Amino acid sequence: MPLFIDEVQEARSLIVEKQKRRKRITITAGLSFMAFSSFIGYFKILGINPEIGSLISSLGFGFFWYDYYSKKKDNKRFSTIFEDNVNTFITESVDANWEFSTDKIVFDSQDKRAGKIFAQDVKTLKKHFQIKGQYLGHPLRLIKFKTALAGQQSNGLYRSNDLFQGYLLTLDFKRNMDRKAVIAPKLTYQNLSNTGTQLLGLHQKGYVLQPNLETSFNQHFKVYTRKENTLPTILTPTLQRQLAYFVKDKKIQVHLFFNENRLYISIRTGKKTDLPKINETFDIHENAVLFYEELQIIEVFLKRLEQGQLFK
Repeated sequence: MPLFIDEVQEARSLIVEKQKRRKRITITAGLSFMAFSSFIGYFKILGINPEIGSLISSLGFGFFWYDYYSKKKDNKRFSTIFEDNVNTFITESVDANWEFSTDKIVFDSQDKRAGKIFAQDVKTLKKHFQIKGQYLGHPLRLIKFKTALAGQQSNGLYRSNDLFQGYLLTLDFKRNMDRKAVIAPKLTYQNLSNTGTQLLGLHQKGYVLQPNLETSFNQHFKVYTRKENTLPTILTPTLQRQLAYFVKDKKIQVHLFFNENRLYISIRTGKKTDLPKINETFDIHENAVLFYEELQIIEVFLKRLEQGQLFK
């Protein structure tokens, strides 16, 4: 990890120390003003307007509000320091054509059309951040998110092992693909529930399970298209083998959806990459390493697609 991680840690320590000093001042001044205002009853006897006591009491509460909003400002400042230095550096070190972004994540009209197939079944719980760029000349977007199947909710809560935590990867191609297709995992890997496979009801949505797949690929995946015995031309036996190699090696769930000129890929890392926090329990180095490892997984996956001749 680069040395500037120590600089980020130092910046956090300075902010935390500043917060502690401000808190001491806030408590002392706030309680003093509030205690002073408790003598409002004596103000009348002394001929002093009681409204002055109310004003002093308000000032006491004002100190506490000032401390609260200052903390929010400090947290935002630390997040910016962390993301600008750590996440940006790691992203560019994995691929110089990628850019880390905390801009608001917006899905375009094409994404919304594609998402209709899953809209009633999948609930997006959190979109964390995104990475934009290119891979071999193809526009790429990578979104870290958390989601769950709607039917998995119980008493307003989702069990942690039912949650999908990972990345949504989109790749754009110059031409539309010749047919829609959904590729879903066949196997449930250890400690990973089979999110999005058996509960999406693809048969009820007009999709047909396809036979005659490459042998190793067939061990790990199911393929659904609109018509029997039809696969997208782009899903060659070579690409099928590379996808099988990836999931066998990494033990990671992958879904793919071919729609128009865009390929949607969900990669379930199962890991929670925390957003930066100012508190001392947030481990800067551990989080940076985890983020780097996740991007390496994405890079390996893209290499498999490249070896499967997807980008020819």
